[in-house]
Amino acid sequence: MPKTVFFRTWFIVFFPALLAVGTGTGCSSDPGTGEDKTFQPNLLIYLVDTLRSDHVGCYGYNKDTTPEIDRIAREGTLFENVHVQSNWTQPSVGSIMTSMPPLVFGSFSIALPDSMVTLAEVLKEAGYVTAGFTTTAAVSQEFGFNQGFDLYRESGANLNRSERKKRVGKVFDADTLNEMAFEWLDGQGLKEPFFLYMHSIDPHIPFDPPQEFDIFDPGYQGEVDGSLEIKTKILNKEVPFGDADRNHVIALYDGEIRFNDHEIGRLMKKLSQLDLLDRTLVVIISDHGEEFYERGKLTTGHGHLNLHEELTHVPLIMRLPGRIPSGKRVPNLISATSVMPTLIDFLDVNPPETMMGGSLLPLIEGGAESEDLQPETFCFRAKKIHDMFSIRTPARLLIQEADKNMIMYDLSDTNKAEATDIFPQLPRPVKNQWQERLKQRYVMVREMSDNLKTEKEDFKISKETQERLKALGYLK
Repeated sequence: MPKTVFFRTWFIVFFPALLAVGTGTGCSSDPGTGEDKTFQPNLLIYLVDTLRSDHVGCYGYNKDTTPEIDRIAREGTLFENVHVQSNWTQPSVGSIMTSMPPLVFGSFSIALPDSMVTLAEVLKEAGYVTAGFTTTAAVSQEFGFNQGFDLYRESGANLNRSERKKRVGKVFDADTLNEMAFEWLDGQGLKEPFFLYMHSIDPHIPFDPPQEFDIFDPGYQGEVDGSLEIKTKILNKEVPFGDADRNHVIALYDGEIRFNDHEIGRLMKKLSQLDLLDRTLVVIISDHGEEFYERGKLTTGHGHLNLHEELTHVPLIMRLPGRIPSGKRVPNLISATSVMPTLIDFLDVNPPETMMGGSLLPLIEGGAESEDLQPETFCFRAKKIHDMFSIRTPARLLIQEADKNMIMYDLSDTNKAEATDIFPQLPRPVKNQWQERLKQRYVMVREMSDNLKTEKEDFKISKETQERLKALGYLK
C-alpha cells in the first residue's frame, strides 16, 4: 500500500475527533488588535530539552527560574495543559515535527523515515528559508531530523571522543546554540520568511549550570552533584542520598533552566535588534520533562517506566504581537501533535494529509472555554512495540505498563492525582472499554511501524554518535 494512502487510512480510523477542527486564515486571523497583517510571519521554534512545565515561573513555579520565558508568556498565549506523545527525545520530537504518532526508535536504531512529512518540509515548499541548530545528537542529521532544512547543524559533532563522552565544553550550552543562530541570522541578509528551529539541552543531565546561575542551593555541603557518575553511584547506593541531596539535584536542574532562560532572553534581544522580533511567531516548547523521585523510587531521568505528568506535561507558549493575543491562558487538555497543524493553519500554508493533530487556532482566536477541541492525549514510551502506553483525558489517566498491568488515576481529585490507582474498582464493562481504546492505539503504532520499517532497514548508528549519546546517558 502506498504510504500516503496508509497514513490517511489510520488517520481517519483512529483519530476522527481530531480531524480539521479549524479553518484558520493564517496571516489574516485577527485576535482583535487591529494591527497590520500584510507580512508573512517568520517562525521560531525554541525547544528546551527536558523542561518540566512545573519548573517554569508562568506555570506556577515558586522559584525565579524563567523571567525571560515568563515575559514571552505575558506578551503571548500560554497553553496550560499540553502533553507530549513520548517521554524521551527522539520519538517526542519526531511526533511534534510531523503531527504523527511516535515511532519506535528503541536504542537509536532507526532514522526518521523520508515519507513522514515534517514541518520544515511543508514550510520549505511554501517558500520559507529553513535552518535548524541543535546541541544534542539525539535529533541530529544522522537520525533524519534535518528533513526539510536548508541548513542543519549540531554543535559538538566534531569534538574528540573524550569530550563527547564527558559532554564537556561550551559547545553543548545554550550560548553556543545562540551563536550558531546569530551567525545565520546575520548572514541571512534578512531574507524572509524564515523558519528557525533551535534545540537546547541545558536542563538535561548532567546538571552543571554556570556559576552565576547556580543560585538555588548555595549552602549545600554534600557530595552529590548533577553528573552522570554521581547518578550511577546513587543508583548503586555507593553514596548517601537524602532529602538535602535530592533538593540539591533539583536546584542544579533549576540553575540550568535559569541559564537557558537567560540565553532565550539574548535571542529575543537579537531578534529585536534585527527588527525581526515582532515579525516572528515565537514558539517555546519542550520535548518532555524530568523525574525527581516522585514515584518513591531511587531514580532520576527520563525514558524509563514512567508516563506521568512530570515527564509528559510540557510548556507551550506562542508570541506574535497583533496576531497572538497577549496574556491569554488556554486551559484545555492538548496533544503536542496539534503544534504543527496550528502553525500551518496560522501561517496559511498548504497542509500535508498525514497530520493526526487538530489546529489550536480556534482556541487562540476564541474563548478559553472553546469546545472545538476535546482530545484525549496518547503517550507511548516507544522503546519497543510491546511497551508502555497511556491515555489521558481531562478526568482520567490510564497507563498500561510493559507487563500489561493497567493503572488508572482520577485527575479530578487533586489530592490524589496520579497517586492512587482506581482501575481495580472499575466495573468490568468500563475496564473493557478503556482496554479497547488502548488496543486501538497499539494497532495504529504497530501498523505504522510495520509500514515504515523497511525505509531505513540499512540504518546503522555511527560510533561517534554512540559516544555522544552515551555522554547524555541514553546508551550504556
